[in-house]
Amino acid sequence: MASQTAPAAEVMTEDATAARAAAAITGAIVEGAADLADANMRGETPGESRDAAVGPVEGEASDVTVEGVATDVTDQVASTPAQDGEPSGEAPSNETAETPEEPAEPSPVQAVAPAARAVSNRAVASASHQPESSATGAAMASSNRPDITRRRSAEAQGAAQAGDAETGEVNRQTFRQQLREAIDNAMPPPRNEDEAERLMNEGGEDAAREIQGSLGGHTADATGGLPAAVDDVNQPDPSAQDGGEEVPLEHEALGEAPAAVSAGPVVAPASAPQAVDMTPNREDADALAAENNITDSMLAKGNDPQFTATLGAKDEAERHNEEGPAQLREAEAVDRAGTRERAVGVIGAGLSDFHGTRATRLNEVAGQQSTTSGLTERRKAEITETIEGIGQRTREAVTQILDNMTEEVGTRFQTA
Repeated sequence: MASQTAPAAEVMTEDATAARAAAAITGAIVEGAADLADANMRGETPGESRDAAVGPVEGEASDVTVEGVATDVTDQVASTPAQDGEPSGEAPSNETAETPEEPAEPSPVQAVAPAARAVSNRAVASASHQPESSATGAAMASSNRPDITRRRSAEAQGAAQAGDAETGEVNRQTFRQQLREAIDNAMPPPRNEDEAERLMNEGGEDAAREIQGSLGGHTADATGGLPAAVDDVNQPDPSAQDGGEEVPLEHEALGEAPAAVSAGPVVAPASAPQAVDMTPNREDADALAAENNITDSMLAKGNDPQFTATLGAKDEAERHNEEGPAQLREAEAVDRAGTRERAVGVIGAGLSDFHGTRATRLNEVAGQQSTTSGLTERRKAEITETIEGIGQRTREAVTQILDNMTEEVGTRFQTA
């Protein structure tokens, strides 16, 4: 009886071990295949490590069935004493050695910081411009017209010349003495009746003629150099004046367009090889099968639907292991290329906008400079004409006053 019980227990133990191994293998394979399939669908990279122990994927009906079968068989094995050298009913540990932590990847903000900084620097450069005083100074300098400036300078010099002319005063005592002498010379005491009559008729005129010469000298002393200073003949020649240079209006240069900014930092790096490698899942399943001496032929010959499903899942997982990484790489490449293309477009549009805005602002300033230059030029011409008119009228008035004074004095002496 014992000899019959031992083989039966041995067979039961082998079946339980096979079922348990099949369940674990199926769970590991299906989990890895599901991870890779999900990653392909989402365009993501499957995780490099798992927090949970290897087991069936939650929500998979076929795996739940396999797990249930394995649990039932394991319970049966647990109630059967283990033989020496035979596997106990205890499931092998799925614990894996801890792997050292890899350095944390930079956050998206840290990753794009170089590109953002480069774009910011170009924005600052595009916004820079010359001081307002420089733009205004250039407009004022360009408003100079040498001929207008020379005319204005000549008129100013003529006014200064008239203002600097020295005038004198008439010495009244000397004038009275000269007047008496002129009268005495022109009107000596008559010696006879004829001389007396002549003195009465012509004495005054003779005395006036005598005094005119002396009067002219006193007039010159009084007016000094003023008559000559206001004479048109003696006015400064505009062509001899310094009119300065005619300066063309130069606007601030637009400059070169901002240099391109690489979109590289914006694009996430390609996944590491181990991130798309599903070999660890297969190695876990193969190690578990080897540990329990389970081969593909045993699963095929087990004539059990669950074993057949496990073998099919294993084959499907191996196919995913071979084809999945390439598919994931292809999807990842498409996604990265799209990201790069969008980043290049956004960065390029931004840089172009910087340059366009700078051109618009500089054109506005250039228009204001041209307006200011033209207006100032016209105002200078108008002011010059006004100054010339004032100077001309002033010289004419001074000359007229001097002439009237001389004539008035002569008339008074003539009629006296």
